[in-house]
Amino acid sequence: MENLGKLLYRQFILNQKKYTLYLLATGLTFFALFFFQAWIKHTVDFKAMMGWYMPVFFIIGLIHSAHAFGDLSTPAKSYQYLLLPASNLEKFVSVWLTASIFYVVAGYIIFLLAAGFGGGLAALLFDYTIDYQSFNRIGHLNAISGFLIIQTIFILGSLTFRSGAFLKTILSVVVFLIALGIVSAIVTRFIAGGFMWDFGSHFGDNMHYEMQELFGHYVPTIAKILYWGIMGPFFLVVSYFKLKESEV
Repeated sequence: MENLGKLLYRQFILNQKKYTLYLLATGLTFFALFFFQAWIKHTVDFKAMMGWYMPVFFIIGLIHSAHAFGDLSTPAKSYQYLLLPASNLEKFVSVWLTASIFYVVAGYIIFLLAAGFGGGLAALLFDYTIDYQSFNRIGHLNAISGFLIIQTIFILGSLTFRSGAFLKTILSVVVFLIALGIVSAIVTRFIAGGFMWDFGSHFGDNMHYEMQELFGHYVPTIAKILYWGIMGPFFLVVSYFKLKESEV
């Protein structure tokens, strides 16, 4: 734990200017945007504010994750980083905490401050109403959880690509999704093709119902389990072994 704390401190010291600039620029920009959004709509709508904020939150966070292991991008920096007196697990956890948990906490605090002060100022100056019911905590939690899962892919990308990790990771994901879509279409056609024809028998009707159950219930359930429960830990484990491979 002591080494982990030192690694986290090192991360903040090396990147304090970048972090400070991000906090100030993002906070002030969205303070102004939320103020004008409330002024235009004549109400303080937190749902609309989150709709504006989340795309920027995702893009900046994924770019940061894609450069999480930037110290490994050049031989000189990589030697210095790999020779730090800490285990690979401690190095990996420190980078992951910075790119995920700390980023999420800082980003959400910025949103609350910008929305609170920007919307509150508009409500105070122009006597607008504040729609407290539009503050959807469950929706915020789902969006943040989705980010924490997706950003594990970009952490792996930061360990895989030496340069242009963000764009190369996006391209890899797009190619994978296209290939997955083609394979899924072929498999679906192969499995379901024979059951799409109704020959007027009860057998055909029963099989049609079974296929509806398969693709309407079981496949979405399996997809949710893979996405919410398996994908994030899987990419983190692969990233950790990728870091160990870099040391070798």
